[in-house]
Amino acid sequence: MGIPLFGVNISGAIKSSMAYGLPQVRLLKEQVGDVDPLNPTAAPPLSYRSVPCRGFEDNSEETRRTGTQIQQTGRLILILGDTLPSGTVPAPGDRVQLLGETLEIIGEGVSTDPAHATFLCSCR
Repeated sequence: MGIPLFGVNISGAIKSSMAYGLPQVRLLKEQVGDVDPLNPTAAPPLSYRSVPCRGFEDNSEETRRTGTQIQQTGRLILILGDTLPSGTVPAPGDRVQLLGETLEIIGEGVSTDPAHATFLCSCR
């Protein structure tokens, strides 16, 4: 559940009015496994926990790397906050599966609104 603003559950209202018509999305939350006791210097294994939610691709994003003339392109995926389980928040390094594609959330690529009704994820 999002954060009520002025006594109104905005994120719940957005979910009830929009979620049914939006594509199913899977947020793949990165999880770090246990260190192998037989090889303690090896990096711990990574796995992903699949979290169902609803969302859509907002638009493509084109930014310029700081201090350079290099253009970077990315894709913006909007996830409805109330379609995520309580306490689950997208973060850089997580992956998003949408319409048969898997994208990775990059950099500082997650922004939200004050009610946490939506999460806008910058992906590549």
